Amino acid sequence: MKLSRSTALRGPCEGREPRLVRDDEPFTIYLDDPGLLPSAHNAADRKERRAGEIRQIAPRERQTDVDAARHCRPVLQNAGWEFGSHAGQISVAEAGQEPTPDALNIFLCKDTHTSRMQGAIPAEPFQILDALGAARLEQALTKSVPPGLPVDRVIVGFNWTLVRAGDLCGIARSRACGIEGARTIRPAEGFAGQDVRDLASNLNSMDALRRSLGLAAVNAYCNRMDSPDADAAYLAPRGGLATIRAPGENAVIVGGFRAALERLPRARIVEREPKPGDIPLAEARTAYQSTSLLAVTAQTLMNGSLAPILALSGLVPYRILVGPSCPASPLLFDHGLDEIFGAVILDPEAAETFIRESGTMIMLDHIATTRTLCATLERDKTPP
Repeated sequence: MKLSRSTALRGPCEGREPRLVRDDEPFTIYLDDPGLLPSAHNAADRKERRAGEIRQIAPRERQTDVDAARHCRPVLQNAGWEFGSHAGQISVAEAGQEPTPDALNIFLCKDTHTSRMQGAIPAEPFQILDALGAARLEQALTKSVPPGLPVDRVIVGFNWTLVRAGDLCGIARSRACGIEGARTIRPAEGFAGQDVRDLASNLNSMDALRRSLGLAAVNAYCNRMDSPDADAAYLAPRGGLATIRAPGENAVIVGGFRAALERLPRARIVEREPKPGDIPLAEARTAYQSTSLLAVTAQTLMNGSLAPILALSGLVPYRILVGPSCPASPLLFDHGLDEIFGAVILDPEAAETFIRESGTMIMLDHIATTRTLCATLERDKTPP
């Protein structure tokens, strides 16, 4: 999906709902000036306008206006989003100035009055995706978690992140550790006692650490042992890579499931850091156009790249999301997936020990089992 003028949405203005921007209008996004700390009134106003989205408004560190706005583009591009012809360049200016033709115009609102009148959004990449209507998948998963589930424990391990709440236990892949130094998203009072749904709202971000925590919270609810009655209509006895017909002639796999190549030697792999024979990300669109089956690692949901992959692969007949981080939720079918293959934790205590000790292959018989949901059970369970 390209970030182009025809897909743009303006934020609410004076209480009105977001609306599509016509092609003859400037491509414009209004952002709060990152140096403008939100007052209590402004925060309350924004919270009211975004009813239903659980997200705390907190003061942001002061940054240079232009740097904050321009930072959004590489973050979105790194996740796989493309900038269309009308957004080939970014123009940053104060609200009230004339827009630059054929550019993504970002206007910074210098005061709370202008911010409220223009329906400004925070200078954050996920908020821009939301304004463009491209964040529905994450928001649907977050809203599927009911309130009133207190968190008992959170573990952020080297390889996995875990959230426990009573009998509920969910995991997600931890973010890759970089060299930016130590940082934390832990509140001063800790996570214990917070609502699982509040933790799940961290999925509404482009920060990998927050998304990992949010996804683990979503999975604590969606991947519980007592499968919801609503899931029964979609349950399948088997799924994932094991159901792809050998030798994988018409399959493309996004993610490094290299062990699968022993049975599927003709399958092609798309990787961010390709090895010889892999498909680089720049050529992924072409690969999607010539395949009949696409298997995508659930880590893409953690790093924010799933939505653009689904947008680019819309013509693929059969698409699977696979991996322990995958939410076992039929909501994913509404976003173009045909099958989801995730993990259910059987022994939370064993999972905690495994994660603390830097374990990697968590799909061990005594720790977790798999769960497969298929959008259409009337078909043959073997994908094309």
